[in-house]
Amino acid sequence: DDFVQHPLSQAAGLLEYEVLAVRLWTGPMRPVYNAALWNQKGPGYCRSGFVSTLHSLASAVAKLSTKQRSTAAYHAVDVHTLPPAFWVDSGSNELGGIERG
Repeated sequence: DDFVQHPLSQAAGLLEYEVLAVRLWTGPMRPVYNAALWNQKGPGYCRSGFVSTLHSLASAVAKLSTKQRSTAAYHAVDVHTLPPAFWVDSGSNELGGIERG
């Protein structure tokens, strides 16, 4: 409920299932959802493809994207090639991270 009531969730008009999809995506389900998005098969992967969850996630991202200005996104870069500004708090509620693996 805390995330459903969060001011940004409220401002974007996120529904409860969209908030849940975002929370799962930013947590332990990320590799599983990535596998579904990349159509990977094998032991431990779900055959359903998580269609409803991924549609909910896409809907949430679309809604949230209207509530924050565009910023630079760095994809598939080495930690040593990130600009110095990446490591400094700009005070604008922007966060960064590196997904390893």
